[in-house]
Amino acid sequence: APPRPGPRPAPRNGTPPPGPRRDVPVGTWVGLYVDGARVLDQVSRSGYMARAGADDRPDAARTARDLDRLVGHVRDGASSDGEHRFRVAAKAGNGAGDVVVVAVPTDDVEATLSRLLRIELVVGSIAALAVLLLSWVIVRAGLRPLDRIAAAAADVVADGDGRADELGARVPPGAPGTEVGRLSGAINEMLDRIDAELAARRRTEAQLRRFVADASHELRTPLTSILGYAELARARGADMSADELAETLATLERETQHLGGLVGQLLLLARLDEDLVLERAPVDVAKVARHAVDAARVVEPGRVVTLDADGAATLDADPVRVRQLLDNLLANVRTHAGDAASATVHVRTLEPEEGRRVVEVCVADTGRGLPDGDHDRALERFWRADAARGTETGGAGLGLSIVEAIAAAHGGSVSLSPAADGSGGLAVTVTLRD
Repeated sequence: APPRPGPRPAPRNGTPPPGPRRDVPVGTWVGLYVDGARVLDQVSRSGYMARAGADDRPDAARTARDLDRLVGHVRDGASSDGEHRFRVAAKAGNGAGDVVVVAVPTDDVEATLSRLLRIELVVGSIAALAVLLLSWVIVRAGLRPLDRIAAAAADVVADGDGRADELGARVPPGAPGTEVGRLSGAINEMLDRIDAELAARRRTEAQLRRFVADASHELRTPLTSILGYAELARARGADMSADELAETLATLERETQHLGGLVGQLLLLARLDEDLVLERAPVDVAKVARHAVDAARVVEPGRVVTLDADGAATLDADPVRVRQLLDNLLANVRTHAGDAASATVHVRTLEPEEGRRVVEVCVADTGRGLPDGDHDRALERFWRADAARGTETGGAGLGLSIVEAIAAAHGGSVSLSPAADGSGGLAVTVTLRD
C-alpha cells in the first residue's frame, strides 16, 4: 500500500495549510522516539497538526524506561500541568529502537460522563421520588378498606362498652376474592355470630328469670300450705278431734310429697341442662313403651291406653331415661286430657340419618287438646294452659320440659300438634337418635 502522507506543518502565520482535514480528535498528541530520543512532537489543532507544547504532552513517556513500559499497553496519564487527562498507547516502530506514542485526550469524555452521571442522578432521584409518591398513594388506597374495618371495630367496641343488646356495626364488604374482601366477610360473620350469641343470652336470661319466678311461686305454694297447717296443729292441736288431726296430717303429707316431687323435677332438669351423661345400651323402645302402658293402665284402670308398634324399635339409648320420658308423656295425658279421654302410644322406626338409627314415639289422646298458639309454649317450664295455675287442674308444668330435655340428650326433639284422628286431642311426637 502507498505510504500515508505525514502531518503537514502549520504556516507560521497560524493559517491552516490547504488539504484534507485529518479525522483526529483535537488535542491528540503524537510522538516518535528513536533510541529514546523524541524526534517527532505534534498535536492536533482543529484539523491540522502543529508542534506540541509542554502542556500538550502526557506526563507518561518522559524516559526510555517509561517507553519500554508503555509498549504494547494502554495507560492513563495527565499533562505536565495536571489539567488535562490522556489515554496513552505506545507501539514499536519498523526500525530498531523506534517507538510511536499516541495520547488521546479524555477531558471531553470525562466531562460527558460526569454530565451523564449528574443527569442520571437527577433523573433517578425524580423517578425514585415519583415511585415513592405513587407507592404511597397505592398503599393508602389499599389500606383504606382496613381503615374502614378499624372504624367498624371501634364502633363494635363502643357498642360493647355501652352494653348494647346487639352489635349493629358491620364492616363494608371488600372486593370479592381479595384478602380485604375475605377479611371483611370473616369479621362480618364473626359479628353475626356474636349477635346470635347475644340474642341467645338474652333469651336464656329471660327464661332464667321466668324459671326462678315460677319456681319460687311453685315452691312457695306447698310451703305456705305446710306452714299454715303446722301452725294450726300447734295452736289447736289439743282441741282438735281425731278426724281433724288425721286430715291435717294427711294434708301435710300430701303437700310435702308434692314439694318433694317438685324439687326432684327441678333437680332432674338441672342435671339434664348440665349435659347429663347417659348410660347408653341397646334398648327396644317398643318394649319399654309396653311396660309404660301397662303401668299407666294400673294407675288408671278406667282409661283406655293402647300401644301401636310394628315389631322392635331398637337403638342405643338410656333405658331409664326412655322410660321416664314415656311415663311423663302418659302422666301428661292423665293430668290434662280429661277422665274420658283415651290415649295411644305409637312407636316406629324411621330411616337412618347419617348412619344413626332414629325412633319416633308419639303419644296421642282424644282429650281437650290445646289452642293452636299454645303448642310451642307448652314446652316452656312451669307453663300451664289454665290461668289459675292450680295443681288440682294441672301439674307443675315441668313434665314436657323434662321430656324435651331427655329427647335433646338423645339427639332428638319434641313437637306438639293436634291429634291426627280429628278428635281435637293432643299429639306429642318425640324423636330419639342413638
